[in-house]
Amino acid sequence: MTKNSKSPFFYGYTIIAASFFIQIIVWGIANSFGVFFAPLLNEFNWTRATLSGAASLCFLVHGFISILMGNFNDRFGPRLIMTGCGIILGTGFLLMGTINSIWHLYLFYGLVAGVGLSATDVVLLSTTARWFEKKRGMMSGIIKVGTGLGMVIMPIFITWLLNGYGWRSAFTVLGATILVSVIFFAQFLVRDPAAKAQFIDNKTDYTSANLNKTEVGLTFHEVISTRQFWIICSIYFIILFCVFTIIIHIVIWLQIASYLWMFYLFAIIYGFAHGGFFSLVSPLLARQFGTKSHGSIYGIVIFCSTLGGAIGPLTAGYIFDITHSYNIIFLLLAAMCTMALILTAFLKSIKV
Repeated sequence: MTKNSKSPFFYGYTIIAASFFIQIIVWGIANSFGVFFAPLLNEFNWTRATLSGAASLCFLVHGFISILMGNFNDRFGPRLIMTGCGIILGTGFLLMGTINSIWHLYLFYGLVAGVGLSATDVVLLSTTARWFEKKRGMMSGIIKVGTGLGMVIMPIFITWLLNGYGWRSAFTVLGATILVSVIFFAQFLVRDPAAKAQFIDNKTDYTSANLNKTEVGLTFHEVISTRQFWIICSIYFIILFCVFTIIIHIVIWLQIASYLWMFYLFAIIYGFAHGGFFSLVSPLLARQFGTKSHGSIYGIVIFCSTLGGAIGPLTAGYIFDITHSYNIIFLLLAAMCTMALILTAFLKSIKV
């Protein structure tokens, strides 16, 4: 076995930087859709349920198409897929500036933007899993910090646009921003270290003959036949069921939070858990099953989680309408969280 000289610059860090900025822009803008509620309600006299329905459709489309995008990423690499989705997402936001009816809203935001969003997590985090092993969790966490940072920056920027130029111009600016920035940063994405004549974690203990054989793991069909994979899908269905129920219905806590420390307590506890859930899933899949079919299986997990995220708030709303209380809802959430915790005990490592 011959040792290759360590590359002075590991290209994996470029992948992290590009992914970080894409997360800031894409999720920062997408998660700020609520800022548009007031101007759209004033303009069209629609109901909040109508606008929320478009957001829910976008969320479900994003989850479903993630399966396809994960498979495409395994086959064709992240540069092409992320560029294409950036074009679709940017076009969806540009078209939102022209809407005049409900079907425009559901087509341009619910469907087109949903397809555009579908690559953002599965492509970026799956690619990261192929470049890093020892620091896989930390690097995934850094990328997801971009989501949080975007959710801080973008609502302020969008509010400024709305106040100064109106909602149609705001959508146009955001669409153009997505098109230019995502297409630009996508050009720095590379599927795996072999494409840059490097190795995972910038290791040096590989022979040149193994340059293109550094990716290991189970095939897609082998993964989906394991009990562990469906346990992970079930866990993330429960997580998003609970997370999005809390996000939508948390006003019950905020209404009784009469002291500033209560807001900070909620932010610390919820933020720690939320960030952990979304940072761990990609490294978990890579550790359990390897990276050979990582994009495809990650897409399925995302879809299962989005189903939970869509069903949870609707279930909570239905129970509240019947009981006029959140007591049963939060008992249900506590029971489901306990179930998810128990399921983790059945996650045994698979030799890949």
